Amino acid sequence: QELLDEATNERKHLMFFMEIVSPSALERILIILVQFIFWHYYLLMYMLFPRTAHRMTGYFEEEAVQSYTNYLYLIESGQIENIPAPQMAIDYYIDLQEGAMLSDMIVCVRRDEMHHAKINHNYADEYWSNINFLLDKYYYGYVYERAILVYNIQLITTYIMRLKWAMNFYGL
Repeated sequence: QELLDEATNERKHLMFFMEIVSPSALERILIILVQFIFWHYYLLMYMLFPRTAHRMTGYFEEEAVQSYTNYLYLIESGQIENIPAPQMAIDYYIDLQEGAMLSDMIVCVRRDEMHHAKINHNYADEYWSNINFLLDKYYYGYVYERAILVYNIQLITTYIMRLKWAMNFYGL
């Protein structure tokens, strides 16, 4: 549930900034295309390497925190206009009051990203500890059993080959 809430939160962030920027049709198509490609890439990554997928997301979130910090600096230094925050953001965040500005919204979004980074790094760490437990309990037992099975098959194959050689040698 926590990861679904995170995904919903990220979609909200996208909607906030799309309302601010008002992208053209071409830009919207590019956004959808990039999301489509990344979704499939991440699905494959998560299926094959879930720990790495969570760690990668944690690093992406840390980079987002840096980007929002830089964005906030540009607003506070006057290089970017501090426009009113979108009504959608004011409705979404309890901390934002009527008349909230873009910088207030970015502080909230940055806080979300910090939380997402922490959650994904925690999932990566927990996954590893769970895997170690499962490896100890199942995987190493499986490898040991498989090694015994392979050894027995090789032993039986060797005996069959020797038996065939002996039968050919004695003309049986």
